[in-house]
Amino acid sequence: MTTIYSTDDVAPLTVSQYPDRNYLSIDSNRRFFSTSPAFNDMDESYYYDSPVVEGKAEVKIPLHSITQQNDILINRNSLRKQQFSNRDTITKRSEIDETSLKRISDHILHLIPVGELAENETAKKSAFRAIGIWCETKPMTVNAATYAEQLLNRLVEEEDYGLEQRRLYSREGEAFSVKTSLYNMVMGCWSKCHRPENVESILTAMESRASKQDPLDTKPGSLFAGPNIVTYNLVIDAWCKSGDEMASYKAEEMLERIERMYEKNNENDVSSSSSFLLASYSPSTIIPETWTYNTVINTVATDGNMDSAERAENIFLRMAAAYRNGNSRAAPDTITFNTIIKAHSRSDMPGSAQRAEDILNSMITLNDDGHSDLLPNAISFNSVIDAWAKSGEPEAGERGEQLLRLFQAMSEKGLGVGSPNNNTFNAVLSCYAKSGTPEAIARAQELLQSMEERFEQGDYQIQPNKVSYSTVIDALSRQADDDAADTAEELVQRMKKRDDGGAKYVKPNIVTYNSLLHVYQASGNAKKAQNLLFDMENMNDIEPDAISYNYVINAWLNSNETIDTRHFMNATNVLKRMEQSYRNKEDGELMHGKSYNRIINAVARMGWKKIPDKEKIAQKLLFRLDQGYDEGWCDCGSDTKSYNAVLSVLHKSEAKDAFETAKELVSRMGKRYDSGKEDVAPDVITYTTLLHILSETPGQNLSQAEKILARMENLVNNVSNGKNVRPNTLFYNAFLNVLMKSQKAGSVERADDILRQMEKMYQEGAILAKPDIISYNTVIRAFSMVGTVEALKVAEGILDRMLHQVHLGNTEFMPDNITFNTILDGYSRVKSVEAAHKGQKLIERMCDLQGKGIIECLPDKRAFNTSISSWARSRNREGLKRAIEITEMMERLGFGGNEELKPNIITYTSLINAWIKCESDSDLVAMNAEKILHHILREHEQGNSVVIPDIGIFNSVINAIAKSNNPKKASKAQELCMRMNELHIAGNVNLKPDGVTYNSVLNACQYTKGTDDDKKNALYIGLKVFDTAKKESKNDSLSYGAMLGVLNNLMTGQKDTKTRLQSTVKVFKTCCAEGKVSDQVVQNLRRRMPNNLFSQLTSGKNISDFPPEW
Repeated sequence: MTTIYSTDDVAPLTVSQYPDRNYLSIDSNRRFFSTSPAFNDMDESYYYDSPVVEGKAEVKIPLHSITQQNDILINRNSLRKQQFSNRDTITKRSEIDETSLKRISDHILHLIPVGELAENETAKKSAFRAIGIWCETKPMTVNAATYAEQLLNRLVEEEDYGLEQRRLYSREGEAFSVKTSLYNMVMGCWSKCHRPENVESILTAMESRASKQDPLDTKPGSLFAGPNIVTYNLVIDAWCKSGDEMASYKAEEMLERIERMYEKNNENDVSSSSSFLLASYSPSTIIPETWTYNTVINTVATDGNMDSAERAENIFLRMAAAYRNGNSRAAPDTITFNTIIKAHSRSDMPGSAQRAEDILNSMITLNDDGHSDLLPNAISFNSVIDAWAKSGEPEAGERGEQLLRLFQAMSEKGLGVGSPNNNTFNAVLSCYAKSGTPEAIARAQELLQSMEERFEQGDYQIQPNKVSYSTVIDALSRQADDDAADTAEELVQRMKKRDDGGAKYVKPNIVTYNSLLHVYQASGNAKKAQNLLFDMENMNDIEPDAISYNYVINAWLNSNETIDTRHFMNATNVLKRMEQSYRNKEDGELMHGKSYNRIINAVARMGWKKIPDKEKIAQKLLFRLDQGYDEGWCDCGSDTKSYNAVLSVLHKSEAKDAFETAKELVSRMGKRYDSGKEDVAPDVITYTTLLHILSETPGQNLSQAEKILARMENLVNNVSNGKNVRPNTLFYNAFLNVLMKSQKAGSVERADDILRQMEKMYQEGAILAKPDIISYNTVIRAFSMVGTVEALKVAEGILDRMLHQVHLGNTEFMPDNITFNTILDGYSRVKSVEAAHKGQKLIERMCDLQGKGIIECLPDKRAFNTSISSWARSRNREGLKRAIEITEMMERLGFGGNEELKPNIITYTSLINAWIKCESDSDLVAMNAEKILHHILREHEQGNSVVIPDIGIFNSVINAIAKSNNPKKASKAQELCMRMNELHIAGNVNLKPDGVTYNSVLNACQYTKGTDDDKKNALYIGLKVFDTAKKESKNDSLSYGAMLGVLNNLMTGQKDTKTRLQSTVKVFKTCCAEGKVSDQVVQNLRRRMPNNLFSQLTSGKNISDFPPEW
């Protein structure tokens, strides 16, 4: 026996135990289904499921029960039958408030035992009515939908109980059942709450119940309610209205399920009594309808993906196929066609406009063939015209106007298509406006004028409105000249005049004024744009927005080339006004943070001399942007791009503390990122720019570069955005550039290590770290700058690694001219015969590789010039011979048709240097140098644009003449100096004689040997040239030393002594006054100066003890 204690009766209740029954019987006739042993006095009407907890029987009753071993504590009141009183009955929906509805719903859900609800007609009706009322809640709430679904589940539970009773006791008659419409009603609740998952969950439950029932059970009422097409449409509708990013795909999946069910149903014999499909929920009623397809097509068409139009059209084609194959309920209608047309009008894919027009034409054709329900309307035509407008194609305007004429023709025939309205005309205006051609813009103006005329003649559907005028005004921004600005102003005045005259919808608004600002910006009328903006700030019904201010900012910053400090300051002043405007806004509208970035980027583009302290200005703008975001009046703060732009400014600023400032900025980025600003994370561009700044820093610290690399590698492995800081090719190239420029011990070896590391990572699949031609050329340059043959052997070894990759098929590693020329430059620096020979062999190897098709480049002019320079530095006769041969070969090839190899001024300068350094006969050197110079001058006079004489080659020739033994060399040197002046006056700005020129002429005078007339002439020339140099402030210590030498060497006669000494004293005193005394000056002063006079002039001091001002 099991004892049951009562809370309201001292005497316990006792029950009998039967081993073959699973029911608990209590004297009140309340029965509970139990997994514990059976009890006596069984009544089959009422029972509850009671699970076993740790092997003990727990009885579940309407109120709480407590289980302790085999003793059960029960409130006796719970054993009495719970009556559904009259006050709980729902009669009329309008007579119940939400509080009462909740109480009654809770009563049904929690106080009426399973099995009673179906037999209590009042309670059952109230449950149905409660669901209906919850489903009519406006606006729908999650709470209402939850109650509706709970009541539905309670009724389903009652349905399950009734069917279980029928199976156990073979009862006849129709069982209590829940209809499909009730399910659909509750699904509609969740759909209104934008909870498609809940809607789909109810559908899944319906399908599951319907598929589990016995197909042989054909008793009346034995079949569960199954979903119908409305049910599936509700799921589709729920996804379509959810706003979920996957909504279109979910809706399309549901449509595909419906299509599969429909196809499967057609394949099966639905008349068979054993058919599972019939025995479950008769999906013969699941037929995709026009509404089903249209809803999914519209959702797909508007989901904003690149393939939206294509997907939408594919669904449309399936719909058309279903209709052709016998599904009369899936007939495409005008809405279907318009939706597909709109999908193409929104698409950015090429050919979308043409496809939209093709669909319209097919619609017209079908209508002509008898499908009267497929009649295009204004939406059809307007959408196709919109598609052409969006395309921006040159013929868009003409195509739009052709469609307009077709629409008008069909309308005039009375075909029921409606008639063009101002939206149609505005779409055509947009077509012309976005075409951008001068003809299209002119036609847009004509069309606008025709709209005005038609409206004045009584066609009120064609009233030009603000959109019409603003479209044409904005089109004028593509014309970008003063005439466009004048026309735009005139259109605004026409709008104002029509508004004053009583016309509706033509008063200029913010869009109109912004369009005019756009015209001013495009045409470069920044001043007009600014004045209009200031006027807008004072208008009562117009308030400038972010677009307004940005147009004016852009107007001042319109040109990358012509922007100057004044323009920049005006732009920043407009930005300040914008700041002030948004700080004072009370409507919550936020300023655009991009406005700051626009000016920061402008700073980065501008030259250093144009804006002093531009790096400080960029930082200040950055901090103001963050301040605006932190204070809540700016829509965004700085991001990674903002900081990178400021770092770019620092890179170009040449500020001495640029690297330290850059490090502080990167540190600030890290702190903001750590504080939760995830869009301010330093990325690979950040660290790459930091390396570029380091490479330009004098005395660069290589350990800083290593720290940056270690920092990035740590971030890659330890932060969520590690992929954004993973070192890539550009970063490694910047790192290699730092190593190359430093030329410190171990830097070139480290550069080669980094390059090998890049090669290894690439071979292991790290595509981002793939070395490129810049990587190899940078390391090759690093070794070439060392200036030893051993280092250049390593450089050629790197070249061999590149060629090996080319041999393996990786042509992107193919060496280029820069590769070979860099190694040649290295050999040129060594200044030895061996290096010159190796350079020559490298050129020959280059030609051989190109001839075999391994590389694409041939030795270019720079390669040959470098080789000439290398031979010149070898300082032997072979070097001169080779230099002459290479020059003659370049002349032969260049004038024979290969324009790229024509010798240029560098070629001839290097050849002159070869004569000077490799030939010991100074007269022969001077003669050939002068000969080469005259050849250059002839070539230049004959129009050879690659041979432009410069000051360097004149100075080299004058210097060679000065070192010759020609007694007339002073005159020759002077003649060349005068020729330089003549060419300079004629327009060659690079031929103005400089200090080197004058000093070389003075040297020619100083060392002139010959007759007295030759010396006298040289003295005259020397005095004249020295005086010219002094007047032009081009004299230096060498000039004074040379001039003292001229006086010493050319005034040797006894009668010249007094004049020579006077002139010498004068020259020396002037030299002292100008602070240009040098050892050479003192030596030439002592040479022919009496000791007493020399001591008097120098105060008896050595040069080291001379006054600092000397």
